[in-house]
Amino acid sequence: MTTRLRLLLIEDSPDDARLILNALARHNFEVEHQQVDNAQALGTILQTHTFDAVVADYNLPGFNGLAALQIVRNVDANVPFVLMSGTVGEEIAVQALKLGANDYVLKGNMARLGAVMARELLEAANRSAKLRLQADLSTQKSHFEQVLHALPTAFFTCDAQGHITMFNDAAVALWGRTPVLGVDLWCGSTRILTTDGTALQQADFPLVAAFREGRSLSGMELVIERPNGDRRHVRAHPAPIFDLAGNLTGGVNVLVDITDLKRSEQALASSLDTAKALFDESPIAQLLRAFWLSPGRGDRAHGGRTCAAGGRRSRPAVHATAAGGRPGRRR
Repeated sequence: MTTRLRLLLIEDSPDDARLILNALARHNFEVEHQQVDNAQALGTILQTHTFDAVVADYNLPGFNGLAALQIVRNVDANVPFVLMSGTVGEEIAVQALKLGANDYVLKGNMARLGAVMARELLEAANRSAKLRLQADLSTQKSHFEQVLHALPTAFFTCDAQGHITMFNDAAVALWGRTPVLGVDLWCGSTRILTTDGTALQQADFPLVAAFREGRSLSGMELVIERPNGDRRHVRAHPAPIFDLAGNLTGGVNVLVDITDLKRSEQALASSLDTAKALFDESPIAQLLRAFWLSPGRGDRAHGGRTCAAGGRRSRPAVHATAAGGRPGRRR
């Protein structure tokens, strides 16, 4: 099976160019090539064509392979570049490799060129795939960071030792400070306290507890203190993060600011207390108390009827006589 190869050949000798093309054909390369022999022509063709590989002679009139290498690398850092020479020394070969050449082949050992080309094309394909993957990951990371910073809820991560590795803008706003990545531990706030104001020990921090128990812990109500002394009530949702092998690699914590909710609850409770106090002192409340505490309230509550002074008596009860008799009134 043949392999198509778009080749840029930097060579001034037609005979040497033919030898190079024949060597590649013997290794099943179907070569489509362009040939230049000076810097100006090289710069021009690189702007108009894309190549799979470059083969350059070291010795050219007023030009050389190392200069050609620098021009190529300024345009394409990944394309395979093979330096050819009849008598290239070790010092020049090492210099070429340091400048970015992938390999060098002596013209007296032209049979080696096909294997070198096959290897370098494969490695270039692997490098391109890696670069595409890195670009994709970079794009995804950028997208994730944009989403993360757009969240209105505080969010941060730490490594397995507790050092903060990532946080969003909402976390900075909540903490009142910007933590130092890799330095700050477990949380970015100045202090963490319980809801009764007791300072929380590090062993009881949300992420420390989640690491210790190896599971997510939801709804831990705490108070965090800012550098200016301001305190915010939060509900913490810490969770450990594990790799595919089950090893702990870090953790994530989401902090929901419930300060306004707490204040609303306190305001509502205060309003209810005030309303109750006002009602207790109202005329209606006094009438109701008088009614419930008045004599005979129990009889009325059970359906009995009493008469007020000068009023009518209750209707006497009717009782049955002996069996078969007519009912009569109690006398």
